[in-house]
Amino acid sequence: MNTIKSIPSVAKKIRYLRENNGFSTDDLATELKINSLDLEAIELGNKEADENLLERIALALRVPFSYLLEHRVQDNKSLNYLTRAIEKLSQNDHDELLQFAEFLRSVPKEK
Repeated sequence: MNTIKSIPSVAKKIRYLRENNGFSTDDLATELKINSLDLEAIELGNKEADENLLERIALALRVPFSYLLEHRVQDNKSLNYLTRAIEKLSQNDHDELLQFAEFLRSVPKEK
C-alpha cells in the first residue's frame, strides 16, 4: 500500500478544505471512519496517509484527488463551476454524484 507523506501543502489543503466545507475534525473523521486524532495528525503533517484515505478525503471534501497532491493552487474555472453546481444539489443528488464518480474511477481508462 502506497503512503503519501502529508507534506505541509497537502496537510494545509486538507484543513483548509475541511473548514471551508463546514466540517469539524470530528465530522470529517466520522465520515471517513477514522479517529479524529489521526485526522488531526494528517492535517499537521505528522502522519502519513495512504492513497486510499487521501482519495476518500478528496471525495468527502469535493475536490479531485490530484488537487490534494498539487503543490500550487491553480485557478481552474471548470473546478470552480463544478464546485458551485455541486453546492446546489440535494443530498440525494450529491450521493448519486459521488457514486457516479466512484464508478468513473473504477472503469479502466483507454490509452
